[in-house]
Amino acid sequence: TLCVFLCSVPHSSFLSFIFSFFLHDHLEHHSSGTPNCVSSFFFLLCCGVALKQAIIGHYVYSSALYLIRLFFLSFFHFFCMITSSTIQVARQIVSAVFFFCSVVVLPLSRRSLDTMCIPLLRIWRRHKNKQTNKKTGSEAVDWLCEALGRDRGNCALVGREMIKRGLFYHVTRDHDFEDRSLFYCASTKQCLNTSVIWETPARAAEEVAAALLAMVMDIFKQYDDTFRQFGYDAMSVVALTPQFEEFQAATCELQMVDLSTLQNDLQRAAFYCNVYHALLLHSYILEPRQMRGTSMGARLKILKSRDYKIGKDFYNCWEIEHLFLRANSYTLKDSSLTSVNSIPKLKKGDPRLSYGLQDPQPFISFALHNGAKDSPGIRLFSSRNLSEELMQNALQYNEGRASMTQHKKTGKPIVCLPKPFQWYTKDFGSNEKAMTSSITKIMPQAVRDEMEELLMSKKPIPVKYDEYDWQFVYPEFWE
Repeated sequence: TLCVFLCSVPHSSFLSFIFSFFLHDHLEHHSSGTPNCVSSFFFLLCCGVALKQAIIGHYVYSSALYLIRLFFLSFFHFFCMITSSTIQVARQIVSAVFFFCSVVVLPLSRRSLDTMCIPLLRIWRRHKNKQTNKKTGSEAVDWLCEALGRDRGNCALVGREMIKRGLFYHVTRDHDFEDRSLFYCASTKQCLNTSVIWETPARAAEEVAAALLAMVMDIFKQYDDTFRQFGYDAMSVVALTPQFEEFQAATCELQMVDLSTLQNDLQRAAFYCNVYHALLLHSYILEPRQMRGTSMGARLKILKSRDYKIGKDFYNCWEIEHLFLRANSYTLKDSSLTSVNSIPKLKKGDPRLSYGLQDPQPFISFALHNGAKDSPGIRLFSSRNLSEELMQNALQYNEGRASMTQHKKTGKPIVCLPKPFQWYTKDFGSNEKAMTSSITKIMPQAVRDEMEELLMSKKPIPVKYDEYDWQFVYPEFWE
């Protein structure tokens, strides 16, 4: 009973296993085989409790670790139940190995378990939600006929219009809306550029993105004093202005943009950076309360909760960054982000792979503003001068953030870098040592001179990363 109680408190799982070990030792020396079976039954009961905790999403790591410990200790129990004297030595060795793995080795693998279990639970929940929200096209038409009082033909046209506006979609995204037994799911995201269905041909993709960002930047600059005086709520007033209504209608042109016309990585990078920032600023105006968060989750929620329809597909800021700007190949080095926010990936053969960058731009980390205090400013990028503009962004971002200090005890020099250098180490080299050799050109002059002196002496440069401040700040626009 005590073992089951301790199991219900995940952080006491280690204590429950220590108690179970002594419990089993007592049963083995003072009882027959039947109590051992009872003890194993209690282990299975504990397993059920932990599995329930994992399913409802609480204490994911503790529950997963507890389940694996139960797996090993169940073998420990069964081997202890063997009474044949011919395999006493083998029984003791195997039992010791299983017990050692359960209480010593497994706790050391917390990061790998955390990284493994959370995405699996997320996939399971997403699949469950799709199953509950899934309807056939015929069922949707039945509902529309009842709600609108129209015939099935007109309701099917309404369904196609709803798909264009991103309200729901085919489960595999292979079909338009049809009045038959094809399954569709309601969209959980909000698309910001489907208030009007754009029918005419669009301008060049890069031209459209640059025009949209310029329009919304002008709106923010115009109401800068209002925001600083009245705070976040002033954005709800901005949403009623004629300038914003014009911008809102202009964003619908992205529906007809042909991404295949972007001929090289420079054009693609400029287009996606400008669309990313236009979508982000658009979200701020429509949802000003989301700016109030001060945590990583609050900032990333904005990046992942609002979409633009670009061509035939829907993308949020998080997907634009990782699917296109980071060439669909990037994995963060620091698991503090990946354990909570999975990086989106495109599968092989997906036609959208040709729309992204073929090779990631090394300084893209200093080009994307995410609303946090420690993120870079917003710049209007052009493919003609993209390399110079990215370099200028990196220099401006690191000015005042990167510095040199000394170790308190040894007095050895240490370079202090902003947190993005730790997240995106692979942008600058295969490891930390290679990174310090390649980033000197984007460091402030004083830091650059000292780093180059240390590199010439072939001395390793210890690195310290500053904490990232996720508090929202009003966007700063860099020229």
